[in-house]
Parts: sequence; structure tokens; C-alpha cells
Amino acid sequence: MTNPPVSAGEEQLEPVAPPSRRPARSRLLSVGVVLVVMWAAIAAVFQSGSQAMDERAQEERAGELVGPTPTDTVLPELDLAPDTGTTIDAPSRPRQTVPSSSEPRGQGVGPDRTPPSPPSPPDGPTLRRPIPVPQPEPSEEPEPDLAPWSVTTRTTDAGYVATDVGCAADLSAAALDDFFADRIGPVIGHDYQHVYPLGDGRSLWIFQDTFVDHPGVAGSFDRSRFSHNTAMLQDGDCFTLLHRGTAGEPASFEQGTGETTLSRWFWPMGGETSDGVLSVFWVEMINTDEPLGPYDGLGWHPNSTWLATYDADSLARLDFRPAPNAGVQPVYGYAVSGDEEYTYLFGNSFDQNLYRQGGYANGPHSATAMWLARVPLGQLDEAPEYRTAEGWSSDVSDARPILRRFWAENPMQPRYLGGQWVAATKVDGYWGDELMIDVANEPWGPWTTVSRTAAAPRGNDPLMLTYHAYLMPWLDDTGSLVVSLSQNAKLMLRDAWPFPFRYRLRFEPAAFVTPPPDPPTTSTDPPPTRETAPPPTVPPTTVPPTTRPPATRPAPPVTRPRPPTTTAPPTTTTQPPATTTTSQPPPLRAPVAADDLASTPFGRPIDVPVAANDVAAEGAQLVPSSVVLGGGARDVDVAGGRFSVVAGGAVRFAPTPSFEGMASIRYTVADNGRRTDTARLTVAVADPPQAIADEWNGTQGAEVRQDPLGNDRGSNARSTGLRRDTVAFTADSQPAGARRSSDGTTLDVPGEGVYTIDDGWVTFTSQPAFVGTTRPIRYTVADTDLVLATSTIRIDVSRAPPQARDDLEPTAFDTDVDVPVLANDVPAGGAFTVRFPTDGQPDGAEVSDDGRSLDVPGQGQATIGESGAVTFDPVFGFTGPSAAMRYEVIDPDGQRDTALLAVAVAEPAFGTDDEVSTSAPGLIEVDVVDNDEPVEDAELQPDTSLLRSEGLPEGTVLSDDGASLDVPGEGTYAVDDEGVVTYTPADGFAAMTTPVWYTVLDSNGTQGAARLTIIVEP
Repeated sequence: MTNPPVSAGEEQLEPVAPPSRRPARSRLLSVGVVLVVMWAAIAAVFQSGSQAMDERAQEERAGELVGPTPTDTVLPELDLAPDTGTTIDAPSRPRQTVPSSSEPRGQGVGPDRTPPSPPSPPDGPTLRRPIPVPQPEPSEEPEPDLAPWSVTTRTTDAGYVATDVGCAADLSAAALDDFFADRIGPVIGHDYQHVYPLGDGRSLWIFQDTFVDHPGVAGSFDRSRFSHNTAMLQDGDCFTLLHRGTAGEPASFEQGTGETTLSRWFWPMGGETSDGVLSVFWVEMINTDEPLGPYDGLGWHPNSTWLATYDADSLARLDFRPAPNAGVQPVYGYAVSGDEEYTYLFGNSFDQNLYRQGGYANGPHSATAMWLARVPLGQLDEAPEYRTAEGWSSDVSDARPILRRFWAENPMQPRYLGGQWVAATKVDGYWGDELMIDVANEPWGPWTTVSRTAAAPRGNDPLMLTYHAYLMPWLDDTGSLVVSLSQNAKLMLRDAWPFPFRYRLRFEPAAFVTPPPDPPTTSTDPPPTRETAPPPTVPPTTVPPTTRPPATRPAPPVTRPRPPTTTAPPTTTTQPPATTTTSQPPPLRAPVAADDLASTPFGRPIDVPVAANDVAAEGAQLVPSSVVLGGGARDVDVAGGRFSVVAGGAVRFAPTPSFEGMASIRYTVADNGRRTDTARLTVAVADPPQAIADEWNGTQGAEVRQDPLGNDRGSNARSTGLRRDTVAFTADSQPAGARRSSDGTTLDVPGEGVYTIDDGWVTFTSQPAFVGTTRPIRYTVADTDLVLATSTIRIDVSRAPPQARDDLEPTAFDTDVDVPVLANDVPAGGAFTVRFPTDGQPDGAEVSDDGRSLDVPGQGQATIGESGAVTFDPVFGFTGPSAAMRYEVIDPDGQRDTALLAVAVAEPAFGTDDEVSTSAPGLIEVDVVDNDEPVEDAELQPDTSLLRSEGLPEGTVLSDDGASLDVPGEGTYAVDDEGVVTYTPADGFAAMTTPVWYTVLDSNGTQGAARLTIIVEP
């Protein structure tokens, strides 16, 4: 994804037209700022879901900036200065202007392409800080009840989520432009595609950053899902979307060795199909943790190059491994194309100023220089040869650019097509609007520019720009080239985020021109005369400029109007001898060797092209293969390792396994006149990443979450950090019986607990009863150079102080109950001892000597069992809540806490008290069950009536069968099988008797109870 150099939080202001193109510093500033906007825009999808982008994220790292959009921009003219390859598009090119925002320009058209235009900004350069720009309401795209493409969504045998998204009219530029102008099924926006022919009319398209909306309801990017790459299978004229994950949670088509959104991901580069296997180069991108300056970009840069292979039929991935030249800079394989003998890998720094001012490789721009490597046809896994000034070399340090193109932020896209080499390039940086077509007889050139055409955004939308010209691998029916261009808004948050149509591909035709013969090579002493080839034999296109029809499907390419194409015939320029009188330094009479300083990760050899910064004598050439070490040796052992001269004159330093620090040696290099000079090579070997043993504290029953990297550090040679995504538990040296998940993120240690890793953090969940120090577990972590470090984690789990909780337990009348008082205490399942303390008990209560029994007068008795549960046996006749009884829990460390226990005893299930009086001497009979009513329609069983002695005066005697009762001084009671109680008062007793309890059962076995009171009158 690429965005132009204006912050989303800034007003777009038109500066006064400069007399020449802007300085590199200003241009890099602009590109850096706009990429900050892109960063904030994408990050919002993952940080806030469907929430709108926070305005502060639009202003982040923007700084103070000078007005952005160049108007009346001067484009540099061709510079034919000598170089190892071809140098084109250099300063002093004919003047060409870009309309200012105040001039009328066309608008995009179509059902989802009608946003309001912002007011024209004032003219003139302005120094300003970013200011918040209110976000416009997202446009409403049609929201069908059921997305029509959803019925085609399925999972392929290779594991891709596949959705048919429709067909283009044909594969001409006009038809593809019409097809990609609108939403394509679930895809609402994407850029930077590469196309790989598979055979039988099939091609695989792989895109960089893509916004996907399977439900078909997203009218803006913040309502869609983001992936770092997706693919489309083109079969004939029809397309099928492919990605991993699910329709609801789409993931990248190629996740490589693992991706973390906006932290580490993979972008596609060139590739080819051979013998039924598609090979694709992928660049691993990372987001640096290093601080960035005010003129820098986003901190994104290439980390390594990978080579993936796929079955050309099913697209199942066969392999994913580092490319043979994985660590080489520049990155080779951005474009891949082959002739009848070789496959050529074109290279550039693959930076586009995403990283910092000057580029990741510290070059002038990302694509000013194009490099070339080759392998035997179709053998991309072979070590390549590199194009040099003299020919080819297996030593990458000998490589030299084949072409330089000034002020070209976007890489050249070469292809072997129709028996010749042709290339498309979007030049003039992001603000320009020029597409350049170059042709050559050989991939290393010389390249001849045959056309320059406008590369304006679709509909000449003034809020948009174009970038990344890509040459499709076919000619249309008229024999024309088909070129795609990526598009975006200049202010992405404001003008593309709510209007996704601005982030879609457009396509243009271009004339296919035969390259002129290569110029002869000459070698003369006088100042050279460079002759370019004669003009091409194909005349310039004469079709006048036209405007695309606004909303109708275009006619076939044969009749479709084309944009104007101008043919720039090569010219012949004679360079006269220099006549300047400015004093010059004296010519070198001997080579000058410059000292070299290199760095390498711990334990990793490094090859240093020591002659690359050395200078030959006047008129001579350095001979890199002449390099020898001190004393003329080619291998020298030093403290810390061995220096060796390897192919091409590079010096390899192989550190010993434990070495860290500086090692140096002197070397000698000669030119072709056998003149020599000596310099010193110093190699800094980073100390290895260090993972320090972690000892953490925890509490029983509670999770422990800690950062194991907090005390670890990475290699210091290049300020490398540790990669959180590499933290894992080792497969060996773990506690006995431990079970490790296949991905190393979970470790279950029996008897102790479970460890998990999430984003580099470790969480330990102990088993409830575990207390003590865990056995050490081992983990590994890698730094950004993938150098591993290993350490251990040990956790001291202390016993949690007990927390006793109050208990209230119900029970039926005259029924004992067990109360599990520990069930709600913390920690659950703790090894506690339960006792009744002597303090804090109800009045009159008595505690046994061992604290295991508590007697509450008139209420009941509580007893502590072996499990810690308390059994409460209520006194017969007691009802209601008991007095609060205090109990105490004590852990093995003597820590203790107390809580209260109460038991609520219910009333009898049934039974009505009886009270009678008598004045006659002698006995009295009372039918006590006559007024008792059993529950649930049961029948009363009078023959179960029994008398009780609870609550009666001392000396009361109850018969064993409960049928008779003798109360001293009051009288006797007897109950028969009919539930009739006969009372005989004692001699001389005339008063109210003490109430006597009786019980009776119903047919369900439910017990009822009531009291009988008799008043004996004198």
C-alpha cells in the first residue's frame, strides 16, 4: 500500500511552482509523512475494529512540514553521462506541469464514485503543523440482503477460501479497467498486484494490502477486514478470490513463516511457472523498533527474501524457504522474467522510503538504480550470477546497476514479451502522472524510452494519484501492451478511507515497439561521443486524446479510444571536450584502499567486499580477486575467529562459537597495473542475545502473568531487539511428565499448573492446591537476526491467607444438617483446619476442649467433622435462626481467619397446639390430633402419636415407647392408638401444666408436632 506525501491531519496547500524539481530532502519528507498517514489508517482497523480512526493517530510523527503538492513541476530530462548501465530520466528534461487544485479537472464517475470535492486550498508555500481534519461520513455502498457471491464461497483442497467474483469482458486494458473500477465481490480495495501465468489460460494474481468484506455491507475501509496479501485465480476472463482464514476472518494468502499485522508480514514479488510448479519470491517486511526522525517514513523495511513454490494446478503450497540470495541488498526478484536460456531477477532496494530518509539501503531513492541477476531458465533455487560492469560474476559485491533513473520512487517492471525486452515505469515520484515504456534487446540494456504517456488517476480525480506501473504478461487483441497502475488518495484517511473506489487498480494500453539495434561499443582516447540508436520503426500514435465514457461498459479494445502516446525517438548527442579551467586534484598514481568496518550477529560468518570502497589509480581498474591478507595469506586465524579470502575478493570472517567483540586484519588490494595499497578490515561480532533466568512470585490459586523478556536483551552490534513472536517453550529439558503443545506456546506441568505464551508474555495458572516453588521450565527467544537464547522460569507460589466467608444453612424441624463451611472460603480446596474458638460465641455456649464441638443451650449442638464440615443437631422444639456461631479456619502456615455460622430451623410440617382446662377432679381426655391437618392430602396416622419430654421439669420420666409420661408435681400423661391423651393431675395440683410436646406422622411419613397445655382449676 502506498500513499502520497501529505498528512491526513493537514490542509492540502498548493505551493508556488518551483523553478526546478524539489530537493530530495523535501520529496522524502513528503513521502515519509504520507506513509505515516497510511500507517495510522491501517492500524485503526486492528486497534479499534469498526470505530472511526482517532484523530490523534492522523497527526502522529507528522512534525512541522512545508506545503506538499508540487504544481508546475519540472521533470528532469535525459542525462547521458557514462555509467555501468543505462542512465535515463536524469535532470534537465523538458518542462512538464501538473495542474494546480484550482484548475478544473475531471471527477471519477460511477455508482460508488461520487464523493464531494473539498474546497480548493489557497496558493503559496505555508509552514504549518498538522491540524485535525473532520472525517467525512462514509459513502453508502449497496448492502444486499445476501451478498450474491456468497453462494460460491467454498474451501479448496489446498485450504484456501475461494469466492467467484465475476468476469471481465476480455483481457484488454479497457475491459480490465472497467472490471476493476468497481467493487469485485468481497474485495473493496487493493494495490500492488503481480501476475503469474500458470498455463492453459490461467494466471494467478497476487495483491499486496487488501480490504475484504465478504458480507457485502462495508462502504468504507473501517468496516472491512484487512490482509497483507490476497490472490485471485484468473481462468480465461473470470476471477476467483483466494485467501486463508475464513470468510468472516480472512487471513493472508501467504503467511510465510508467520505474520503479525503491521509488525511482520510478506509481500509478493516476481515469479514464474516451470514444469507445473509456480515459484514466487516473497519479501519479508518488518516494522523496526528504532526511533525515527522527523523526515523518516514508517520504519518498514525488507528483512529477507523467501522463495515459495506452489502446485500450478491446485495452488497448494509445496515449499517456503529462504531464497538463495536471501540476505542480499538490494532485493533481487522484485521482477522475474526469462528468455530462452535464463531467468532474470531484477532488483532494487524495495523500500519506497517506507523506512527512513535515504531509504533502508541508504540510497537516494528506492528505485533510482535497477540491478540484475540470472539463473538457468526455471531454476530459481540456484545461486544466481550478478551483472557487473564487465559481464557476470557469482560474487554479489561485483554487481553494478544496469540502469539509473532519477526521481523514480516506483520500481521499473521489465518483462520478456514477444521475443524482446520491454518495461513499464511510473516515474516522477508519487505526485507525477507519467508512464514510461522502455525497450531493449538484452535485459541489461541499453534501454531505450519509446513512449511517455499520461498516468493520471481514473477520471482525472484531483484527490488521487497513481503509482506502481505493472506490465501484464500478454498483449491484447490489437497487439498493444497492457499496463496496470495502482491508485490511492493523496489524503488517504479523508478521501480513500470512506471512499474505497480510490484504492483500486486502473489499466492503460501502451504501444508495443521493437527496440533499435544496440549501439556499437567504442574505445578511444578522446572524450567519448555517445550515439544512441536510430528512431524506432514504429511511427508515433496519432489518436487524439479522448475521455472515457462515464458509466457504460466500453466497447472491445479494437474500437476503444486510447490515451495519447508520444514516441520519443532517441537522439544523437556529441559531447565536446571539457574546457573548464577549474583546478582539479592531481590524478591518482596508485590505488587507495579504505578501511572497512562491518558487523555480524553472534556466531554468524560474514563476507565483506573490502574492495568495494577502494579506488584504483587513474586509468586503471581494481582487481578484487587480488585481495590478500596480512603477509600475503588467504586464510589467517586471529583471536576470535578466522579471516579468509573467498570468491570475488571478498573477505569472510567466521567467528568462533563463543566469540563476541571486535576482530581486525589488514588486507592488500591491487589494480591491473599491479600497484597495491593496504587497509584494515574490522568486524564487530555482536554479543549474543541473553535470556536471563526469571524467578517470579505468585499466590496460591491466582494467575501469574509476567514478561520473560523484561530482563533479556538482544544483540548489540546492530541494536537488534528480541522478537516476541519467537518466544516458545523448548521441546526438551522440561520437568518430568510435562506436556508441550506442538507450537510451543502451552506447557502443562503435572501437579503444578499450566503455562501459556501470548505475544511473548507468559501466564502461569497454578493448580488450586499447589503451594511451593515450581520446577524450572525452559523457553527460547530469538533476536531479529534469528539468533536464539534459552533460559528458565521458576515461580514461588506462596500459600494464600485463608478468607473465611459467613454461612447460613436451613434445615427442617428436628433435623440435623451438615454445613460445608469451607466450600465458599478462599482459596477453594485449601488444606484448612476448622475449629470453634472460645471467643465470640453465643451467651452460655460451651466449647469442647479440642474446639471441635459447640453446645448452644436451647438451640442445638454443632460438631466439626474430619472434612471440616459442621454438623448442627437442633434441640427438639427449637425453631427459627440459631444464634451466630463463630468458627475459625487455619492453614498449614498458621494463617487464620474467622466467619459466622447460623442454622435456620423450620417450623413443624404440621400440627396445632392444644390448650384445655378442667375443674373436676380426676382424669381428663384430650384428642390432640383432632385439629392436626397433614400436608399434600396425606392421611393422618393417629396410632403414631408419641409424647416427648423436651423442656419438661427435672425428674420427668418418659416411657421407652413414648406412650406415657410422668411429670413430677404435675401429673401423668398417656396416649392411645387414636391419638387421645389422658391426663391425670397430681394430688393437690391446681395450675397450668408445663407444655408437653407430642409428635404424629401422616401417611407420607412426614412428622407433625404440637404442644398440649392443661389448666387445672382449683
